[in-house]
Amino acid sequence: MLAKARSGVLCLPNEYSNPERRQTAEMIVRISKGTFPLDRLSDAEHALAASEAALRDALQQMPGLVRYYVAIDRDAGQLTNTSVWDSLEHATAMSQLAPMLAQRPVLEAAGVTFEPITNHDTLWTITP
Repeated sequence: MLAKARSGVLCLPNEYSNPERRQTAEMIVRISKGTFPLDRLSDAEHALAASEAALRDALQQMPGLVRYYVAIDRDAGQLTNTSVWDSLEHATAMSQLAPMLAQRPVLEAAGVTFEPITNHDTLWTITP
């Protein structure tokens, strides 16, 4: 469940989070952004938090997943799902993941409007 802080974050590591792999592999950052009216904050936050139960197992089984973050900006009425992948092929497979597709109408019913999902090549990283 999301923490009661300004921003809540869910992070899912897997076998690709190995530091040696991060340093040598090209990564893809997949970003899904949504907005919601501030008067629907509670609805959006509850739907987003509940999505963990529906998505965690399926996401952890996805080949190539390095990290997955779910975050919310309660002041601006925005949410972001950011994932890091080992290839564009693996990143775009998210578009067909049935549990993910089933969550979209749930979040839309909670007032969330989504922007088009984008996939980004990494140019450089910092791994402290």
